[in-house]
Amino acid sequence: SEHKFRISGSEKLSITSDGYIKVSGDQGNSDYYGKIYNRSDGFSFHAADGSVARNITFYSGAATSTERLRITSGGNIGVGIESPDGNLHVHNSSAGSVTAATDANELVLESAANVGMSFLTANNSLSRIKFGDPDASNAGIIIYSHADDSLRFQHTSNERLRIGNAGQLGIAGANYGSSGQVL
Repeated sequence: SEHKFRISGSEKLSITSDGYIKVSGDQGNSDYYGKIYNRSDGFSFHAADGSVARNITFYSGAATSTERLRITSGGNIGVGIESPDGNLHVHNSSAGSVTAATDANELVLESAANVGMSFLTANNSLSRIKFGDPDASNAGIIIYSHADDSLRFQHTSNERLRIGNAGQLGIAGANYGSSGQVL
């Protein structure tokens, strides 16, 4: 047997005897099925209709909702985009007819104008981008030090290049001198 929920006489939601949740389609769309599981680590939502995998989408807005987030049936996440180019695609506006390279699509940031990332930290801390492999989790590091406003490049734990706050360059850990001086 099914438990059916109706609004103004129209079925909107039902729970089947085997635990599936059926949500009635709107605007001419078909009904879809899914399951919510109570797991030992929390709840999980399974969007599927028999053997057909479905996307999970989140909308917001007033009278006309806008899609804000999508998890595709393949596991990619799109923020502001229906067809993400990679594992996580944050879309502000279209950059044109370009797609992310498949060998660098774990994080895709897209905008028609300037695009960027922000690393926010206290003014005496470090912002870092680390490159790792099975032999070294710190194989390469780009560091910005907010304490002295320097940009540093390291190979493993050894500093190879530093650009000081006045444009001085230090190579291979050497102390740098005045602006424009290379040591």
